[in-house]
Amino acid sequence: MNQISIREIINSKYPNFLSTYPEFLVNAVYFFFEKLFMVSRINNFLLKHYNQTGIEFIEELFDELEISYKVSSKDREKIPSEGKLIIVANHPLGGLDGLILLKLINEVRSDVKVIANDVLQNIKNLNEFFLPFDLLSKREIRKNYILIAEALKKDCAIIIFPAGEVSRFSIIKGIKDKKWNKGAVYFADKFQAPVLPVHIKGRNSVLFYLTSLVSKKFSMFLLPYELFNKKNKTFDIKIGHPISPKAFNTKYQKIEFLTKSLKKHLYLISKNKKGIFETEKNIIHPVSTKNLRKQLFSNTLIGETTDGKKIFIVEYESGKDVIREISRLREITFRKVGEGTGAKKDTDEFDRYYKHIVLWDDIQLEIVGSYRFAEGSMILNNFGTKGFYTSTLFEFNNEIIPILYNSIELGRSFVQSKYWNSLALDYLWQGIGKYLSHNKDIRYLFGPVSLSNNYSSEAKELIIHFYSKWFPSKKNYVNSRNPFTTSESSLINFNKIFNNGDYNKELLILKSQLNNLGHSIPTLFKQYADLCIPGGVQFLAYNIDTNFSNCVDALVLLDLNFLKENKRRRYLGDTISPNNLSDKKQIVESIL
Repeated sequence: MNQISIREIINSKYPNFLSTYPEFLVNAVYFFFEKLFMVSRINNFLLKHYNQTGIEFIEELFDELEISYKVSSKDREKIPSEGKLIIVANHPLGGLDGLILLKLINEVRSDVKVIANDVLQNIKNLNEFFLPFDLLSKREIRKNYILIAEALKKDCAIIIFPAGEVSRFSIIKGIKDKKWNKGAVYFADKFQAPVLPVHIKGRNSVLFYLTSLVSKKFSMFLLPYELFNKKNKTFDIKIGHPISPKAFNTKYQKIEFLTKSLKKHLYLISKNKKGIFETEKNIIHPVSTKNLRKQLFSNTLIGETTDGKKIFIVEYESGKDVIREISRLREITFRKVGEGTGAKKDTDEFDRYYKHIVLWDDIQLEIVGSYRFAEGSMILNNFGTKGFYTSTLFEFNNEIIPILYNSIELGRSFVQSKYWNSLALDYLWQGIGKYLSHNKDIRYLFGPVSLSNNYSSEAKELIIHFYSKWFPSKKNYVNSRNPFTTSESSLINFNKIFNNGDYNKELLILKSQLNNLGHSIPTLFKQYADLCIPGGVQFLAYNIDTNFSNCVDALVLLDLNFLKENKRRRYLGDTISPNNLSDKKQIVESIL
C-alpha cells in the first residue's frame, strides 16, 4: 500500500545520514521529523484514498484541504486543446504547483504529464502523470530526457518547472525562482513545441524558507508537509499566450539567453505587462461532437466510403458549429506546416457565403478535412469581383471575367495531420467531382495553393520557376498584389539546370534539387499539375501573403475540358469507395 516513510526517503538520498549516531537518537530524530512533516496525516489520507488515482485523487485531495485556484475564462481559453505543448511555470509551492496545473490543464486536455523529482513520486497515486527528473542524480538525466522526448513525439502536453526546485526567499529579490534550467527551451526548439507560460501566485511556510537557508536539499523533504498545510487557500493563476517554437531557435541565439528571456517573460505577464516574446493567439477549443454530427447530417450528404467516411456539403447558416470547427482545424493544420493566420481560428467573411465540402469520420467522430468553394457566377452576381477570396491576393484583369462566370473557386483546403498518409485528400476531390457532375455548366476550377514559408528561398524559387515554365499563364489574367520575384542570378542558374526540354526528366531534376535542400514538392502543386493533359493547367501568378505567415500563394486555373480520362472517370464518376481503386498505394503516393 502507498505510504510515505521519512526514514526511507532520507536514506534513499543520504544513506549515511545519522549513521554514526545511536539508534535511540536516530529514532527520536525520525519521530520528530514525522510529527513535523505531518506524515501521519498524509498517510491517513493515502490510506483512505488508496484506490483512487489520477485526477480523481487530486480532486479528493483538494476537497480534503479545501484548496482551490482561480483563473479567468479568458486565460483558460489560451490553453491549446491538442498538439505537443510545453507548459513552463514558476515553482512557488512545490508539489502543489504540479497538482494545480495537472488539474487545470486536464480540464482542457487529458494527455498532460508533469516533470517531477523522485521525492514527489512517492505519491504513487499520481504516477500516471509523472515524468521523472532527478536533478540530484546526473546519471538519470539522459534516461529522463528520453522519456520526455517520447511524450512530446506523442503530442502530449508537458508541465516543466525550469527552476528545478521550489522558489526560495532572497532579501533582495523576495520569493522567486532560482536560475532556470535550459531544458524547456531545448525541448521547444528540438521538437518544435509551442511554450505556454503560466504564473502561480503563492508562497510556502516560514519554516520551509528557514530550513532552505540551512539546507536546500533537506528542505525538499518538507514538500509533502507543505502540500498539507495550505488549507482554505486559493491560488491565482495567470496564463500567457502560447509562444511559437520559432522564438526558440538556438541556431541564432544562445540557449542560455533564451532561457533567461523566457523566465523574464513569465514574470512580466504575471504583472499584466507585455512579455519578451511575440506570441500566437491560442486556437479555440473543439466544438461539441454531438453538435457537429447533428449539424452535418442536417446538411447535404453527397457521398459515403466503405471505411466509415462521409462527405457533406455544408453551408454557413445550417452549419455554424461545423464552420467554427473547420476554422479551428484549419489553423492547427496550417500552423504545423509554417502557415496559418496566428489568430485563434482561421476564418474570414468569405466563410459566410462560400460552401464547404467536409469529410467526416463517422467512426472517430471528427472532421478529417475540408475544401471551401463557391460558384463564380453566384459571387459575380451578388458581390462583383471583390467577392472572391482570391481578389484579396490578386487583381483580376478583364480577360479572366468570362472564365469566372463558368468556374468555381477552391481554397482553404486542409486534411488533419493524423490523416495525411491516407486517402483523405482523394475523397475530398471525389466530393468536388460529385458537385461538378451535378453542375455540368462549370468548366473551370481556380484558386490559390500555398507554398509554406518553411521552404527556403532557393526552394521557393526552384518550384516557382519549374511551374511557371511548364504551366504558364496563357494571358495576363491577374496581377499579384504582393508579387514574389526570383533573383536574376537564380534565373540564370535555373535556365542551366532545367534545359532538358522534357517535362518528366525536368520533374526528376526538380525533385532531386529540392531533396538536396531538405524539401519536396507541395502536395497540391503535384495534385493540380497531374489532373490534366498539357494545356489544361495554368499557374497564373504568385503572391506573398503577409497575413498568412508570409507563404507564397500560386493562383492555379484548371480547364475541365482537358481533364485526363482516368481522372474524369475517378472524380466525376458515381462511386466513392476505396474499393474502386486499381492501386490504392499509387493513388496515395500521387497526392502526397
